[in-house]
Amino acid sequence: MFFPTRKRIIKQPTKQAPSYDVYIKPAKRKSYVKVTKAPVGLQEARSIRDFSIDNSVSRQGYLKPRQIKPSKSQYDISPSYSQDNAHKFRNFRQKKGIKTKLPRERKIEYSKYMLDSKSEKNQLSVFKVLSQRKKKQNDFSNPFAVNKKQPIKKRQAKRKKQLNQIWEMP
Repeated sequence: MFFPTRKRIIKQPTKQAPSYDVYIKPAKRKSYVKVTKAPVGLQEARSIRDFSIDNSVSRQGYLKPRQIKPSKSQYDISPSYSQDNAHKFRNFRQKKGIKTKLPRERKIEYSKYMLDSKSEKNQLSVFKVLSQRKKKQNDFSNPFAVNKKQPIKKRQAKRKKQLNQIWEMP
C-alpha cells in the first residue's frame, strides 16, 4: 500500500528591511566618518549623503547596508533631495587620466559644484551643516517633563531715592 508523503516546509529566516548607514569623508582626512546615529531607509540615506556632500566642504560619501529595521531620520531633509541634485555627483574616480567606476552607492561631488552653496564658502564641516538641520524633539507625551523652559522673570528696576529724601533727616 502506498501512502502519500507530505512535503516538509522549511521556514527560512525572514530578513529585516534593508537600512543604510551614511559615511562621509571630511576634508583633509583619510578615513570616512559615520554621520547617522541609527541606520535609515534607502531614500533618506541617499538624501542625507547628497545633502551633506553638497552643503559642506566634504566631497565624497557612501552608504553601508545593514540588515536592521530602518529608523526615522534625525535630520530635516526632503526625501527627493538626491533625485533633484543627482547631476552634481559622479560615480567614477579618475587617476592619471583613467576613469574607474566607483562601488555602488558611493558618490563624489563634481569640482564644478564644489563651492556652490553659502555653507561651503564659509568652509563649514559636515557636522556643523547637519546640526543646523536636526529635527527638534518635542516631548508632548509627558506634560510634567523636567526640562521645560521656565518663563524668564523680568526684574523691576528699583527706584533710586531722591536726593531731597536722603538729605532731609528728622
